[in-house]
Amino acid sequence: MIRLKVQIGEETYTLGSPISASREVQFNPTPKSSGAFYLPPFQISTFEVKNIFVGDILRGGSCNVTIHNYSPHNLTHLETSLHIVDNGIPVSAIPNKHLNGILYLIDLTKTYDQDDECIKWDDISEQITNLHPSVTFIALKTYSSTLDQFHDFSGEDPLFLDPFAAKMIHDLKNNKINGLILDLPSIDKETDGGKLLAHRNFLGLPREGIKSTVEEFRFIVELAYFENLQQGYYYLNITPPKIDDNACITDIQLSKIKGLE
Repeated sequence: MIRLKVQIGEETYTLGSPISASREVQFNPTPKSSGAFYLPPFQISTFEVKNIFVGDILRGGSCNVTIHNYSPHNLTHLETSLHIVDNGIPVSAIPNKHLNGILYLIDLTKTYDQDDECIKWDDISEQITNLHPSVTFIALKTYSSTLDQFHDFSGEDPLFLDPFAAKMIHDLKNNKINGLILDLPSIDKETDGGKLLAHRNFLGLPREGIKSTVEEFRFIVELAYFENLQQGYYYLNITPPKIDDNACITDIQLSKIKGLE
């Protein structure tokens, strides 16, 4: 059996088997996916050209060919500053070295429930007092990962991240946190008048406006799904498609770093 290892400083650690922390999209018997912000559900249709081709082998086609219609923002997705400002960094510009590394997962499921308003910095800081210096990603696990992975959060005004907490995570370790990953539909309040201050604070953007001179290759992943993952250190690997847009669906692979506590 092959065991992957990672060297952190002068120590070498064994990695556990990678576990996906992304929400599924099911096709059969009907498409089923998570939802948020009243966005249309994931839909598939058969590609066909009348009297020439049908992309359905059950209808006589030579192969199955489907058309997908969806918004990344109600699935597990990665987003960049282009989500907020016109001259922001697109997904395709995030360097590969910013998409893998050491992540610390903070379990807040016993701290907050569905009736709470927002995640406070004090509750996060208590969990990372002695954070390992190699960490470049922070993940927050909430009650969202205890719900069905296909849950639709639209209109529920779910838990969100306090903008001050987002700023403190941005500043953590002298700005060395490349990515913030949550299992919530947004790090901001569902309806906040369009301020999106938590987004802006973590991405290093000005508090308002659609232009920015900041070029920080940071990203946010929303609607992750941590389910059975425990608090601790993981090796993160993200493989987003090279799409020149503000967001894209993505898969998140987390491998437990054995022995690093």
